[in-house]
Amino acid sequence: MSNSSQPSDADVRQWMQTLAAESPKKGSLPDPHLLWLKARLEERAELNERALRPIAIAEKIAVAIFALLGSAGMLAVAQHAETWFAQAGEPDIFAWAVAGVCFIAIGFAFILKPLLSGD
Repeated sequence: MSNSSQPSDADVRQWMQTLAAESPKKGSLPDPHLLWLKARLEERAELNERALRPIAIAEKIAVAIFALLGSAGMLAVAQHAETWFAQAGEPDIFAWAVAGVCFIAIGFAFILKPLLSGD
């Protein structure tokens, strides 16, 4: 541009042509419809997360209660373990023990593990 206080038309034209040449031709603006859809999806996801927050809190409380009750149950079982081990010669005890372990494994795999992982 020239040193005068107001640029001439030729200076403005040259500056606009330089600016147009520098503008990225490959990086055009994204589609406004896609931007709007993305904003709507993010808003909907935020609303869903806000709505499900009490359920997530209730799940964590349930896991804590389950852990407390489970540990209390294990303490109660530990007191009677000696008499159970004395009767271990009976085949029914082994069958019930295996069934109990299977139920505990199923409970962990399908109930406790998904609650703890947050999926």
